[in-house]
Amino acid sequence: LELNRFDISVINPLLGNDIGIKGAATGQVQLTSPMARKSILADMICDSTYLAGMPLGVLTLGSRWNEDFERFDITARNEMSGRSNINAYGKFTPKTNSLEATAVLDRLHVGFAEPFLKEIFSDLGGYISGEVSVDGPLSALSVTSNGTRLEEGLMQVAYTNVPYYAQGTFHLDSKGAYLDDIKFKDRQSGTGIMTGSIYWDHFKDIGFNLAAKVTDMECIDLSEKQGDYFYGNVFATGNLSITGPLDAIQMNID
Repeated sequence: LELNRFDISVINPLLGNDIGIKGAATGQVQLTSPMARKSILADMICDSTYLAGMPLGVLTLGSRWNEDFERFDITARNEMSGRSNINAYGKFTPKTNSLEATAVLDRLHVGFAEPFLKEIFSDLGGYISGEVSVDGPLSALSVTSNGTRLEEGLMQVAYTNVPYYAQGTFHLDSKGAYLDDIKFKDRQSGTGIMTGSIYWDHFKDIGFNLAAKVTDMECIDLSEKQGDYFYGNVFATGNLSITGPLDAIQMNID
């Protein structure tokens, strides 16, 4: 299949979420069936690429069959404003339905995760750098990270209506994201340090086990119309915890 500025937004309805993919793809795509498994050979460039409504620049994708190892060698790399924010490479083996891949991130905008986190955060900003790797069968991928960090982060918690500015290091595995040293502040003069984790079961059943020490931190800013059960502007000093599954989050201040 020869593509000439093919509109990739047509795949959005197939993905189930409002992923917000846009772009114009040019190149070659071939559907193959090695070992009775349908797979794709590809060599194409997609310009004016958007994901989650965020610009991704020019995206180059490649997928080639490796006859010696009976696998697909896959590459993906973007370029925007002279920088490659994501440089990914991997190996997919149809015989075992397994993937081994690594993505090197260089100030990748946090906003790309917005479709998956919109129930938690009403606004996201900042950048993530470091390496993220996956390995194993597609049904149970293991996840590891190296040198991952949040830079110039902005997170507005949906149910408190308070924006926070954060930066620091974290790491990932198959069970969650772990905050190593995340310093944050509010829009006033409040400061804090947060540890703990955002846990999941292979990116399902998301929950929280977070703890923070805060000083003069804005915790709630809800008008009477915004708050179903409570409203007001609340500041706190002490220990803050956020725990529980996504549909039953609890916040405690001591």
